[in-house]
Amino acid sequence: MIHTDINKEIKARIFLQTQHLSPILNLSTEKNSKLSAATIDVTLKLQAMVYHIGNYGNLDKYYQNDAINSFHEYPITFNNCCSLIYEFEAFFFQLKSALDLAIKVIGILLPNHFKTKTFGKNGENFIKNLENFKTIQTDRVQLIDSIIKIIKSDQNVWLKDSIEMRNTISHYKSMRSFVYKVKKEKGQLIVEKPKVLNLDPLCFMENTFINCMEFIQDLISFSIILYLSPAFILTKPNVPNSWHDDGVGKYIKYSLGIDEKKMKIVEADH
Repeated sequence: MIHTDINKEIKARIFLQTQHLSPILNLSTEKNSKLSAATIDVTLKLQAMVYHIGNYGNLDKYYQNDAINSFHEYPITFNNCCSLIYEFEAFFFQLKSALDLAIKVIGILLPNHFKTKTFGKNGENFIKNLENFKTIQTDRVQLIDSIIKIIKSDQNVWLKDSIEMRNTISHYKSMRSFVYKVKKEKGQLIVEKPKVLNLDPLCFMENTFINCMEFIQDLISFSIILYLSPAFILTKPNVPNSWHDDGVGKYIKYSLGIDEKKMKIVEADH
């Protein structure tokens, strides 16, 4: 279930998380502006996903009530609900846009090495780009392997399923099966909600959104640390008290720290 402060959580996980990590980047004004714009765009896309989840949920309640009311008058009638398909498709459009925009962050930071414009093929194109970068930046192999591991884990947990669901909806040939059915059991009316791939679309959308939001937070945070010197690492969050007072501090996953051993190596090289 999406909670009422979800827009605050989105802003914290994406925009504030980036702002929390980025001061040490020492970016040019142009790059800093692009980074800020990219995270705002991602935030808006995630908020759009929530918008479509809310619309779907409201329509779902309406169609359930309408199905019960119709049953009393027309017991063999199935209620067709094409509007739900429209919201479902729009949700996946925003999902793809959010992932594509998140990829742009690493392209802003390391434009000469990351030219991938879209997340593409469940992230496989981005993984290839990361593998190539390992051959150039040999001191970041461990970090890059960690990023690849995160992507592959999310592929198995939700990314592949979301692409399969999107493709199923995009090629839905018959709306007749996407209906609310009412049956009477032991004197009670039971509404059978429509499913896709044997899943409740609303639950699927909610779970996919949460996974997507947290994945993008990881992706942006690791992109920032990849840009920095190997002496910098991601640590447990340490944020201003005011952020906790505002209720956003709990959504920050990472702060920047120093790996003392690597710092000594860097100093010795200089």
